[in-house]
Amino acid sequence: MLLEVKLSQGSAFIAYKATSTNIWQASSSNPLTLPTIPIEILSISISVAVAATIITTAVIYTKHKRS
Repeated sequence: MLLEVKLSQGSAFIAYKATSTNIWQASSSNPLTLPTIPIEILSISISVAVAATIITTAVIYTKHKRS
């Protein structure tokens, strides 16, 4: 987190400093809310993804084994 910057070149000098911010304060509404997914749908989705990965791996393995 950048809170202060000091730049100088020759005789010129510039300083920027964050003196007040609300970044550490809790906001009343969370802009990054994620949709809630029922555990049943989540577990079915994970199971389908794992099954697809296993089947794809088996198909690729058998094709390479025949060659």
